[in-house]
Amino acid sequence: LITHLLPVQMRRWPRYRGLDIKAAVVSLVIPLLLAASVVLVLQPLMYDLETLRYTMCGGLQDFVVEQHAHTGILYGMATKPYNKAASVDDFLRSSLSARLIDRMAY
Repeated sequence: LITHLLPVQMRRWPRYRGLDIKAAVVSLVIPLLLAASVVLVLQPLMYDLETLRYTMCGGLQDFVVEQHAHTGILYGMATKPYNKAASVDDFLRSSLSARLIDRMAY
């Protein structure tokens, strides 16, 4: 069966002075589509993520928000001023609930 198969006749793509037109077009279109996707999709998304990061983590960080487990009511309280030099161990040792209870008790 394989010995009786003939090659499929395909139309040849045009060439210009030895340059394959199909390869040249694909070589130009793919980088252009990639650049367009970066400019039109990724840059606006990165801007939104940077804005979100600043909103969530930047600016005033001297407060804490908690949601009551049974009622679902949100409440917030002021905390000590944010200090980047504070040790991570101090933060990890105290949970959010423990800090809120200490704050409410005093």
